[in-house]
Amino acid sequence: MLLLFACPSTRPEESPQQESEELPAIPHGERVDSKDGVQAAPAPAPVPSPAGPSAAVLLDPGEAAPGKPALLQLRATALSAIYAGYFQDIELAEQLARELGPIWPGMNVLVEGAWEGDDLGGRISLLVPLGEARNQSVAEGVERGEQVNPAGLERLLAPLGSFRAGLAARFDLRFLSFDIELVFHDPKTGRACTVRGAENDPEGRSVAPCIRCRTAAGSESVCREGTAWPARVSGSEEALSQLVRALADKGP
Repeated sequence: MLLLFACPSTRPEESPQQESEELPAIPHGERVDSKDGVQAAPAPAPVPSPAGPSAAVLLDPGEAAPGKPALLQLRATALSAIYAGYFQDIELAEQLARELGPIWPGMNVLVEGAWEGDDLGGRISLLVPLGEARNQSVAEGVERGEQVNPAGLERLLAPLGSFRAGLAARFDLRFLSFDIELVFHDPKTGRACTVRGAENDPEGRSVAPCIRCRTAAGSESVCREGTAWPARVSGSEEALSQLVRALADKGP
């Protein structure tokens, strides 16, 4: 099952960004079933502002159903109408849901495609469901100042990398310039840490050298020491603590 949310411009554009100055809208309305159980919500309703990952409404992940694909929700934010349509391609979305199935079988997962301006470019973000604690070992390594092996994070990034590659191959190679990222929320503080895929890795199977965390001081980075993973990481005490809490999340 798939839910599609679009925040497109008022007219199609041959570029990723939304040209209209109007605020984007998240659709609500009657759902339309496809032959594969995919659902869309076509009727638009305005929202106060574009929603980045840290502002997104967190989904109740629901109960796992082994053997089932993830219950994927796709949201397009500030993309032109034509790129929102590309991003919500049913065949590619169903493949993404199947690839996420072994990780979150039958559970609610939100993936957002967004354009953040010419300076920042585009991103494809997966909001990691609350209660995801399989990266406990990474959190413990950060907390103890030990070497961190991001293999578990890379497993979560890989389906996004495949999805991005599919968009580029089928529609527009510029999708390869979109960052892919995992957003881990800390339910206690409401803040988040963002793990991005490494640059110059079109398959999206490796973690970037730095992880961004939102702290009371703003956006801070926790970066690996050296040139390759596994590695120790360094950052401010608050940023390190925020990363530990986000990765070790066991639910609210």
